[in-house]
Amino acid sequence: MADPALFELYTVVNPGEGVNKTIDGYANYLTGLGQAFGVPGMQFNFYSPFGTYPTCPAMPKAVRNYDGVELRITKSTSHGFAGMFSYTYSSLWGNYAGLTTTDQIDGGNTGRNSPDTTRSFDEPFYYFGANGKSNNGPLPTDRPNTFKGDAYYRLPWKGGTNATTFGIFSYAYQGTPMSSYMDLGLASYGAPLESTYLFGRGQWANLTGTTGNLTFGNPYTRRTPWFYQSDFNLSHEIKVNKNNESQLLGFSVNVINLLNQRAITAYYGGMNSIYYDNTPLQPNGANFGQGAQLYQVLEGGYNPQQWINGGTGAYGPAAANITSSWYGKPFLYQFGRSMRFGARFTF
Repeated sequence: MADPALFELYTVVNPGEGVNKTIDGYANYLTGLGQAFGVPGMQFNFYSPFGTYPTCPAMPKAVRNYDGVELRITKSTSHGFAGMFSYTYSSLWGNYAGLTTTDQIDGGNTGRNSPDTTRSFDEPFYYFGANGKSNNGPLPTDRPNTFKGDAYYRLPWKGGTNATTFGIFSYAYQGTPMSSYMDLGLASYGAPLESTYLFGRGQWANLTGTTGNLTFGNPYTRRTPWFYQSDFNLSHEIKVNKNNESQLLGFSVNVINLLNQRAITAYYGGMNSIYYDNTPLQPNGANFGQGAQLYQVLEGGYNPQQWINGGTGAYGPAAANITSSWYGKPFLYQFGRSMRFGARFTF
C-alpha cells in the first residue's frame, strides 16, 4: 500500500483475506498499530492522511488454476524399439504466476527465478484492468495445446557385448499469451515499477502515433508463435568383462535443439518507456502521493486513451506518455543448438 508520507509499505498477509480484504480495512489495521507500526518515529496515516475508499472492490485473492486432459500412447520395448506420443489440452489461469514469477511486469521484464522474491500482491491495482474489473486470465506459461513424442532403438553388436542406442524426443507447444502493460502513477529507469495489464491478461493492443498523439488499437487475443524442438541422443555401451556383465563402459552425446530452431518465445509488452523517468499512464493525474485516491482511480475504471497523451484531472496534471521503442518487438528467443558429451564406467 502506498502511504503519502512513507511511500510503499510491505506486510506479510494472506492476499484478500482478513484485514487485507479491503483498502479501508487494511488502512485501519495499519493505523491501529500506532507506534507498533514498525517505522521508528513514524505512524501510518499520521503525517499525511491516507483517506478512505469505501466503495473499493475487494482486494484480490491469489488464483492459480490448472486444468488439463492428456491422451498418451506408449509402445513398450520390443525388437529393440520403444516410443511414446502424447497430446495435452490444458488451461493455466489466474493472477498468480507462482513462487518464481514469469510476469513481464515483475523482475526486470523477464520475471524472477528466485522463490518468494516477487512483487505479487504488493499493490492491489496490479490485479485490475482499466475497465475496473479483475484482469485474471491466462498466465504467462499457459500453452493450451502441446504435443510430445519420443522414439528409441537399441542395436546390439558382437553378440550383445556392445550396444548402440539411438533416441529422438520431439515436441510442439502452442505459443504463450502476450499481454500489454503500462506503468501507473510511477515509472522507473531500467525496469517496470508500478505496472498493470491494462486490458487484462492475454490481451494485446497496438499503439500508433508519436508522443502527444498516441492511439490505442482495439485489444485482441495474441500469442507467441508455436514452439518446436527436437533433441537427439546417441549412446554406446561396451561390456568390459565378459564374465561380469555389470562392468560397462559407456559413451553418449546429446544434441539439444537438433535442427537449431530459433522461435520467438516472448515479445516485449511494456508500452511506456523505462529509459525516461516518470512516463507512466496517470489517469486523472493519479500518483503515489494521493493515498486512497490513487486506488479509487486505478481500481475504479478509467479510459486509457483519455490519458495517454497527458492532461489535467481532479488529482493533478499527467504528462504525455513516452512510448517504449521495444514495445511489440521480439524480446526472448529459443536457445540454439547445443551438444553434451558424456562418458561413464559402471561396475
